[in-house]
Amino acid sequence: MTPVDWPGLGKDEFERIVEALVRRQWSGIAEVVSPDGRGGDQGVDIDVAQGDRRRVYQIKYFADGFSGDRKTSRQKQIKKSFDRACKLSPLPFEWILVVPTKLTPGERKYVQSLERDDTPRVRIADRLELDDLIAQYPDVHQYLATDQLKNDILLYGKETESLAGGTRSLTERIAALGGRGDAMDLHWGVNFARVGGMVELSAYPKTPNAWRDSPISLSFATRFGPEHAELRRQFERSIQYGSGGTIVLPPEALSNVSITGPAAFATHDATGELRITTESLPNAEGRAAELRFVDENGALQSAHEGTVTYVNHGTQGWAITIEFYDHAVIEIDQPDKAGDTGALHMTYNMRNIQPRRVIQLVDLLVNLHSTSTCEFYLEGQRAGILGLDRLEFNNIDELGAIVGIAVDLEAVQPYCSSYFALPAEVSTWDRVNLRVARCMIDGYLIASPLVATGTVILTGTTSPELERILDAGGPVTYFVKDFHLELGERELPLGTIAVHHPKARAINAEEAREALNSGTAEGFKLRLAPGDDPYFYVYIPNKLKNPHHPDIACWSLGGIEQPGVNTEDPDWTTVIDR
Repeated sequence: MTPVDWPGLGKDEFERIVEALVRRQWSGIAEVVSPDGRGGDQGVDIDVAQGDRRRVYQIKYFADGFSGDRKTSRQKQIKKSFDRACKLSPLPFEWILVVPTKLTPGERKYVQSLERDDTPRVRIADRLELDDLIAQYPDVHQYLATDQLKNDILLYGKETESLAGGTRSLTERIAALGGRGDAMDLHWGVNFARVGGMVELSAYPKTPNAWRDSPISLSFATRFGPEHAELRRQFERSIQYGSGGTIVLPPEALSNVSITGPAAFATHDATGELRITTESLPNAEGRAAELRFVDENGALQSAHEGTVTYVNHGTQGWAITIEFYDHAVIEIDQPDKAGDTGALHMTYNMRNIQPRRVIQLVDLLVNLHSTSTCEFYLEGQRAGILGLDRLEFNNIDELGAIVGIAVDLEAVQPYCSSYFALPAEVSTWDRVNLRVARCMIDGYLIASPLVATGTVILTGTTSPELERILDAGGPVTYFVKDFHLELGERELPLGTIAVHHPKARAINAEEAREALNSGTAEGFKLRLAPGDDPYFYVYIPNKLKNPHHPDIACWSLGGIEQPGVNTEDPDWTTVIDR
């Protein structure tokens, strides 16, 4: 077997081959997932889950190792990836660094030094292990051997059919077979494809009037069992309303399948699965569609506009598919008969969704969940009334929290000039910090878990205010520049904020007094606690609504209890529920 030049593969090819090898290695044993995108993968390029045991592979295409002048930068990259993997939940059992070269003793020692008692086990897969691994899967090695096709056995004993020319030879032979297939009938040609171990055939018209001059007809009977309930629903919708997509009827759901027409295609004992594909009518896509929700008196409560992506007609009415907010698809069955109520089917997701889209989508979901009918409009014209039968959503109770996050984020992002989609995961403290940021921007004072203690630098001289703080506590306000909040991997810069408490007390008061008495207090760090409260209050100075009598906002987050709010100075603050 010819040795593989791993460093010479290039980054993309190296990563592709490593992924193929790992998938082969764990096939049938574990679930292998490759997160989309390199670099933003949280220390994971390939995730292998074997029951409760998790392994992660981190691929680093360091073609010349990580010694010499690139030592520092590349070691930092490795350390950063490992640290991210250590933050995963559940914690991986093993972290494998994959590199294309044979590591030097020093490089190997550095990687192994990352392992600690509370971290994943560290393993290295360098050139030696990759050579051993690829030897177990000859087809992957053959993919890399560009001359391999020239050494294939002679198909049918003919050199000209050995595919020695690679895919070009394969293309030429397929084209020749296609020509033979097209010659079987004057009006119809045949397209074919090999998918896995199956060969798929489909006829196409060679002339505009082939359907009239040489018609092909398909007849069959269905025999749906209890296990085919969903398939039967899809099939009936396709026939009755012309719903889009492809329906696959398995052999056990078919009987008496026959094709009549040209001799090349006719058969009375056809077997196999049947695929029925319905396409949208021309010029229908892209039109404006609207769902309007009204109360019992006919007053408009909510309206949502989307874009038509599919239209077709069946034996009983129209099938119309509408996309809303890039994240929801609604399929409508609209009967032809006046007075009949249509039906609605919906799917949605919230992957990589912007905050504004979350608010719009959830409002649509809530209306669909709580309303029995809605009005359907196309291009501004009323098209009918749809019966909703109270659509049920598994996570309807979670939508309030999701909307709260989206509303807060939409308020914070413009102020911070930082725009991004709703994170896939938001922790409890992320929710609190985001609400704190929003309330500060809205002009309120609010308790922040990020400021449980404070520090001020003494000038070296005392004052009545300082003496009061050292004795029994008193009001303190200080400023923090370049303050920012973290939301997952994102940062939200808020600029300069003020930290305040009306009864702050000094934690190290005795040490401060000693420094003042000895004349060494200049630069002394006085540590402060927020009185008897758990946190200090924060606000943005130029946003505070009433500097002389500011309002304190509560977190007001469902499912999250906020520790006590200081209300002992009613002349100074008013507590409100945000």
